[in-house]
Amino acid sequence: MTVRSLALGRVGPSSSDLEMAPSLSHWIGIMDPAFGGAILIGQQSGHPSLKGKIINTSRVCGIDPGGNWARTATRWYRLEAPADPEDVCRLLRRLPRDSSGKAFRGGARHESLGS
Repeated sequence: MTVRSLALGRVGPSSSDLEMAPSLSHWIGIMDPAFGGAILIGQQSGHPSLKGKIINTSRVCGIDPGGNWARTATRWYRLEAPADPEDVCRLLRRLPRDSSGKAFRGGARHESLGS
């Protein structure tokens, strides 16, 4: 995470930053299990390099208390409707599990949140 991203997260985006930003819908914030801090998971639209429907962001550097935008270590996101916590729980229960009951980290098929 850069000092610049942290500073931008405190100040907030310009209108042109948000116009060019990808959107994230049906999102939820979680603790980053690998590196600490928080990340967002949700359905993206308009991301310049990630083409999958469901993505996780880089670490969150700032988030609008009104839920309109987020700044991550690498970019701005326009936030749309957050995920319904019950939908998230439903999807987590359906993840494939290993013999010890832990969810597989890779290879699980993704479903749409909120559909």
